[in-house]
Amino acid sequence: MCMPCYSLHMIIASILSLLLAGAPAQPATPQQTAPDGQQQCGTGLNIQLANGRPAKASNVALAKSEETSPDDPCVRNFKPDEYIRLHERIVPVATKAFADSQATYGVMVQYALTPDKPAAMRMRVTSASATEKDRLAAFYKQASALTDFHSTSGTVLVMFEFDITPASPRKHAKAG
Repeated sequence: MCMPCYSLHMIIASILSLLLAGAPAQPATPQQTAPDGQQQCGTGLNIQLANGRPAKASNVALAKSEETSPDDPCVRNFKPDEYIRLHERIVPVATKAFADSQATYGVMVQYALTPDKPAAMRMRVTSASATEKDRLAAFYKQASALTDFHSTSGTVLVMFEFDITPASPRKHAKAG
């Protein structure tokens, strides 16, 4: 073998050995890695909440909910039953607290769930007038009392975003 050919062969062999050293021992499945190198999780929890449990009541609508985890990008550390249980508790609290509101605004609550501590709640309000202060305080008190929710491991953040609109005037029965 000629000397320049030998050098080229050694360079190619070195590059191939470096590439193979970094390759995984078994082929990755589509759910393990995405083409851009990020983890792909599929459909996530995909929880159905139909079963007669509306996400909208009167003037309070659940606009969005989301689960994320800094410890598991696919949020496998959170049982769907736990999400449903939290959803079934927070929606009535919001509906009751904001039922008589005469303003339009948004309320977002986020619960931080861990396996061994009570859930911690944070709240953010957008565009609420000062007249809503008492309603917001009542909601905060009741929503922050919802602490018996947990992840299976690590931290899970569960967010619920509500849109509040002015309540319809109550209809009074005619005296007859």
